[in-house]
Order: sequence, then structure tokens, then C-alpha cells
Amino acid sequence: MVAVAVKTNSAPNVTYSQWDARAVGDNQDWREGFDKAVCFFVLHWFPEQTQALRSISACLKPGGQALLIIDNHDDLFILNQVTSFLKSHEKWGAFVQDYKSSLFMWNLSVQETQKVFKECGWAEAKCEVRRHELLLSEIQLKLLLKTNLGETQLIPAAALEDYLQDLWQWALDRYGDKSQPRHVLYGYESMVVHAWK
Repeated sequence: MVAVAVKTNSAPNVTYSQWDARAVGDNQDWREGFDKAVCFFVLHWFPEQTQALRSISACLKPGGQALLIIDNHDDLFILNQVTSFLKSHEKWGAFVQDYKSSLFMWNLSVQETQKVFKECGWAEAKCEVRRHELLLSEIQLKLLLKTNLGETQLIPAAALEDYLQDLWQWALDRYGDKSQPRHVLYGYESMVVHAWK
């Protein structure tokens, strides 16, 4: 993603860096160096979410602001049903049987989120839950599962297309949208947070 950004969005006043959100505040050059920060769909990738919130805050100047979008719930199939389907599948079960998800959804209410932000040193956090529904075609769903579903990494490359096709058919049977043939309705929830240091 950084390589694409450098290639397509370069400017003399733009620098791209890759850093662990949990430790970004340890960078002395960045500590209290920014007016604003954004963190979109990142926190669900590690369990130390409060550590990341403290670290991001450390990079902001006093009064600095951050906008965060955090995956709050994933209540259709990515986490629960697809994992169960794969583990019980006669062909794919052998590959994913011992898999433990590397996703850590937020799963907090607005009030709980505000409390966590206060405990992490933020002065204020305005939060709202947003519900999203996406209508996905076959190629869109396969790309989503290929890039976001941890189990996919365990499937041999030679079997990847069969695996994705089985997942597509399963999702279509369970979540196919009657008004749009050959499309799946994918719903998820996110917490949107505008926070001040």
C-alpha cells in the first residue's frame, strides 16, 4: 500500500512511513508533532488496542484531534459462520482446523468507547455506531475473503481458486440478495470516533 501511495500520490511535502500503531508514540521525532491523526480499520488487527490509542495520542500536540474508524462488530459471516463452515468442511477443514483468528473486533458500546478513550488519556471522544451493508458481486466477495480472511493463508496456492469458489457458493446460498441475483449482502458495524487530546 505504501508503494502504491508513493507512486500515485507523491508530493514534496508528503512523506510515507510504516510504523506499528502500538509503538508510534515512542518515536521521539513524532511525539507531540502532529495536529491531526487518522486511523481507519487498523485497530482490529491486534489485541493491544488501548496501547495503540495511547501511542497515537502521544503523537498529537495538545488539543490535537484524531478520527478513528474501528471495526465494531462483524455479524454476518466473516468471523463466526465462515470459520465454522471451513472447520467442518471435508476438504478445507484439514487446513484450518487449528486456526485462531487474528482479528480483535472492538465490540464496545458508545459509552464504553468513551470510557476507554478517557482511560487512554484523551480529553474527549465523540462516538457513533455506523451500520453498513454492502452488496458484493462474486469477484468483490472473493477479493474480500482472499485479503481479509486469515484462514486463506493456510490454503495451498494450487487450491486457492477452488477454496474461494466454495466460499462464494456457501455465501451465496446463505446471504444471497433476492433483489440482486448473484450478489451477497454483507453487513458490518463500525465505531466512528472523533477524539481530542
